[in-house]
Amino acid sequence: MSRSSWMLAALVAGFGALVPAPSAAAAPPGYSVDGIQARAIRPAWVVDTTGDFRIRIRRDVSDSTAGRLLGIAEAVYPPRELLIRIAEANGHEMGPDSAGAALWWCDGLGLSRVPYAVTAGAVDHYAALTERFQRREFREAGMHPLFRSDLYYHATIAPRDTFVMGGDSYPHVYVAFLRLVWTYDDGTFVPRVEAHRTVVLTGGGEVLAVDGDGGAKESVTISRHRGIGRQERMLR
Repeated sequence: MSRSSWMLAALVAGFGALVPAPSAAAAPPGYSVDGIQARAIRPAWVVDTTGDFRIRIRRDVSDSTAGRLLGIAEAVYPPRELLIRIAEANGHEMGPDSAGAALWWCDGLGLSRVPYAVTAGAVDHYAALTERFQRREFREAGMHPLFRSDLYYHATIAPRDTFVMGGDSYPHVYVAFLRLVWTYDDGTFVPRVEAHRTVVLTGGGEVLAVDGDGGAKESVTISRHRGIGRQERMLR
C-alpha cells in the first residue's frame, strides 16, 4: 500500500486527515516535542488486511482541536540520553539510524525493534516495513522472506474535566491513549510486542504528563511451521 493510497484512505474516513499542530509544544522535563512531526498531517485511518502483511491504523478525534493535540501527543519523545544509557547498560543494539534521530526505541534493529515509547516515529517505522513486505522487498529491508506481519495502532483523545494519573490530578485537560501492537512470523518464531502510552495535555498544547513509556510487553511463540511453545517477558 503506497503512502498516496494511505492519504486517499484518510480523505474517505469520516474526519479525513488530522489537522496539524501550528507549533511545537512544551513537554515534561527531559522530554521533547518534535515540531515537524507535531505539525504533520496524518491519516485518520488506514486499513489493509487483504494479504499476509496487514496494517490497521486508527486515530479517533472529535474535532480539529483534538486532532491538533493528538499530533502533539504522538510527537513527544523521551530523553535521548536515557534511551542510550539503557541500551548501553543492557548491551542492546540500536542501529546506525539512531544517530541524530528522535529516539523512541533502545533495543532492536529493523522489524525486531522494540518500542520504548509509542510515537509517530514508531508507527511510521513499522508502517514502512509493512509497505516493503507488501511489495515483497525483503532483501531491501535486510531480511529473509516472512510468512506474515501485522501492525495495529489505535489512538484516541478526548477532553476531561478531571484526570488522575500517578497520584496527580489534572483539571480541564485532554487525554490521549495510544496503543501499538506489532507481530510477524519468520517461519521459526512469531515475536509480538505491545506498547501503550497516555499523554495529558492542556487545550493549548502543553504536555503535562506522559505515562507508559518503557512498559512494552514482548512475547514470542513458536511458528506453526516449527511446533508449539511460548516464552514471554516484560520489557522495562
